[in-house]
Amino acid sequence: LRWKSSASYWRLIGKSANLGDMKVVAILQAPLRSTRLPAKILLPLPTGRTVLEETIFSCREARTVHQTVVCIPDTEECDILLPFTGGATVVRGPEDDVLERYRRAAETVGAQIVVRVTSDCPLIAPAVIDRVVRQRNIHGLAYASNCITDAKRTYPLGYSCEAFTAAALDWHAKNIWQAEAREHVTWNMRQKALPVAEANVACPDGDFSHIRWTLDTIDDYVEIVRATENALRANNLLGVITDEYRWHRDRAGPEAGDSC
Repeated sequence: LRWKSSASYWRLIGKSANLGDMKVVAILQAPLRSTRLPAKILLPLPTGRTVLEETIFSCREARTVHQTVVCIPDTEECDILLPFTGGATVVRGPEDDVLERYRRAAETVGAQIVVRVTSDCPLIAPAVIDRVVRQRNIHGLAYASNCITDAKRTYPLGYSCEAFTAAALDWHAKNIWQAEAREHVTWNMRQKALPVAEANVACPDGDFSHIRWTLDTIDDYVEIVRATENALRANNLLGVITDEYRWHRDRAGPEAGDSC
């Protein structure tokens, strides 16, 4: 199998099986260590779930996802994560090779399409996951994402979702050895997919890329808790995002708001 950058090649690899028969598996990487906020995925949220459990819950609620897997490092210290896996299948693998951990998880459960969501993004909506998976399916792509580059991203930071074929994952795990690829899993896939316009999934409601809902610092945690409380009272995602935009605008002042 050779990887080419042409759109026709990526579509061909994506059509390796009947779309209706393909098993879609959401795989979350769940590291315990974090330089800026250790054990951040175990922090509690107003929903009564931890950050990790909330992210798993969103993946399991997605209509296009058949199974959810948490891939946990095979170190003893990460055993503490096991009670917080929210009913997801657990697969363990090397801590310092996340790409191999993903490959092992996909192979273990027989995934044909892999959905990648990181466990520090508890606010990701199931509908967003479904949109990315469906765009991959409609165009028969090897890779599709709503975060292919920062310049093209229109969803809030923390809504990142990628969908790709297990064949693409397997090939990259066995052939690509750059440090970035082993740590960030889809680093090389994104480079290959850049020429394919359909690989980028844009937010249909507008550009909300200025909103930060990912968890790296204690300030992020405060923001996510507040947004979660708002979401519990909201009727739809767009309402929450719109409120967030107004809140950020009002806090920053009219000049900052006008520049968004």
